[in-house]
Amino acid sequence: MSNLSSCLVIDLEISNNELLEIGICVVDFKNDTLDHFDSWLIKTVLPIDPKVVELTGITDELVKKEGRKLEEVLNTTRKKYSKHLPWGAWGFDGQFLTRYVQNKGLILPFGESYFNFGQVFNFIHSPEKKVSLDDALAAYGLIFEGSKHRAKEDAYNLGKLLLQMLRRKNNDTRNST
Repeated sequence: MSNLSSCLVIDLEISNNELLEIGICVVDFKNDTLDHFDSWLIKTVLPIDPKVVELTGITDELVKKEGRKLEEVLNTTRKKYSKHLPWGAWGFDGQFLTRYVQNKGLILPFGESYFNFGQVFNFIHSPEKKVSLDDALAAYGLIFEGSKHRAKEDAYNLGKLLLQMLRRKNNDTRNST
């Protein structure tokens, strides 16, 4: 990742196999910062699963009030962020989003380069088992900030983890020379 100047970090909240919320932040590797935090609620067809309401605090009423059509959110994202930026997510979010958008006959507004940051972390640290974002943050001495299971906060915390992973890699590289 050290050759990249920046990338998009995406997080999703999902209910009943429908996209419920998408959160994005930009990780600027060159300046060692996180920028442009966004999230959008997506209008759903099915009622939100009560377990998802409990986890996220997102209700049917909130989605009716603030939710936007998926196509509108994708267009907003396309205009705001470069479609050439690489992007990534933790776990299956990237695969889900790609498949979900394609099944709707729409086009992803992101670059072709995709990273599963959960797989990257597991490859580096614990290839024998999957690790949660909370455990990955803890491995770097970081604490989750914000509300868990909200896309914007999850994307922010994942971005924070990526920056810390890169800092450690750069320190290890400098110390070994």
